[in-house]
Amino acid sequence: MNLDCLLDGVAVVRREGRGNPEITEISIDSRRARRGSLFCCFQGLRADSHNYALEAAGNGAAAFLCERTLTDIPKNIPQIIVKDARAAMALCSGAFFDNPARGLTLIGVTGTNGKTTTTHMIKAIGEAWGKRVGLIGTNYILIDKLMIEAHATTPDPFELHSLFRRMADAGMQWVVMEVSAHALWLRKLCGLVFDVGVFTNFSQDHLNDFGTMEAYFEAKARLFKPDACKSAVLFLDDPQIGGLKTSVSHTSFGFEEGADVRAVEVRQSPGGSGFRLETAQGSADIKVAIPGYFTALNAAAAGGAALALGIPLPVIRCGLERMPGVPGRMETVPSKDGATYIVDYACTPDALVNALKAARGFTSGRLCVVFGCGGDRDAAKRPLMGCVASELADMCIVTSDNPRTEDPERIIDAIVAGMKGPAEIRREPDRAAALKAAVEWAGEGDVVLVEGKGNENYQDIGGVKLPFSDREVLERLIH
Repeated sequence: MNLDCLLDGVAVVRREGRGNPEITEISIDSRRARRGSLFCCFQGLRADSHNYALEAAGNGAAAFLCERTLTDIPKNIPQIIVKDARAAMALCSGAFFDNPARGLTLIGVTGTNGKTTTTHMIKAIGEAWGKRVGLIGTNYILIDKLMIEAHATTPDPFELHSLFRRMADAGMQWVVMEVSAHALWLRKLCGLVFDVGVFTNFSQDHLNDFGTMEAYFEAKARLFKPDACKSAVLFLDDPQIGGLKTSVSHTSFGFEEGADVRAVEVRQSPGGSGFRLETAQGSADIKVAIPGYFTALNAAAAGGAALALGIPLPVIRCGLERMPGVPGRMETVPSKDGATYIVDYACTPDALVNALKAARGFTSGRLCVVFGCGGDRDAAKRPLMGCVASELADMCIVTSDNPRTEDPERIIDAIVAGMKGPAEIRREPDRAAALKAAVEWAGEGDVVLVEGKGNENYQDIGGVKLPFSDREVLERLIH
């Protein structure tokens, strides 16, 4: 596609250089730019890509989308100067693939926790309604039966619209996707209008990037502006979400009275959850193959999205009950030693509280939690997670998560500093050794909850991703 066609709908401040070159891709990495690339320049989280324009030009970039004039590249190469290069890049990415999202029903799910499970639930309901549904999320990307590795919760615009094109060409009718606060903050979704946007919950996370809870909330709230979604599904029990000012039509969900979609009479077991879903269409008793009190809340969110799309309650029930568990989300690892082992993804204080309370609900013996906190991320939550773990578990084995460039012992120090509860505490920075200690500790009727990594198949240590799976390590230890 030529440059002029790509810029259709983009607010251009001025244009420098000459020509209308054929664009073969849109790039944000100067090292990977090649002949025909449109290289996008903006201030990033760690670097300003305007400073790498010369390298991109040397690698063959055909044009530049930027926020200021580039003085160190050949004068004949077109420069498109815009006010917001991130937003313009998203619009250009859609145009490059002929805006496939416009022919798809888009459902976006944001929230601190619960995005992955809720998107899987919506997918299952859509398929029970006879729709072909693609999925984009933290665990993976699904196009029919094709599974693609995910590198971010919400992909960068060029990759995202490439996925939309592949899904449209494969006959997908719906796309349900996780929408991160970072994606909204960085305008990755500019130009997209979601048919339904869901806000699952809100609690502390990512303060290393957003600085304040107010800024973090504001980023998520961008999904519910009229130019971003047509219908909102909001968590009523959280006053901040339930009171969100939005002019789009909205449905509420929650446990509390007054919710449009309400989960009540929640029952828990290691094998799943049961509850009654109350709606304006009536009520239905539902069983889902995911344990946890909060599973009912995720189901209510998914049910709210489905109702907004005109799906009847019996189909919602069918989809939820057909759905298998979600990998790495309260996933039970079978064992024969009488103990229950669960792998989960909780990496915020609120998520850890919910997971521990859920596990306590079906624990006949003692409860052990194995967890850590990621390095180079929100350090303020470390003592908070230590506090809730020590209050709600009988045994806390504090270990490494993804320490990245930080010293694992220092991360553990910060977690342990918050541990004021009665639980027994063990430190073991080697995650495999920590899992071994948990298995050796567990007996008949005990529950071991392994938190923080879920379905991840690596550990990031010193910036290097090394193969590691909580589930695989547990399977070797308990069989």
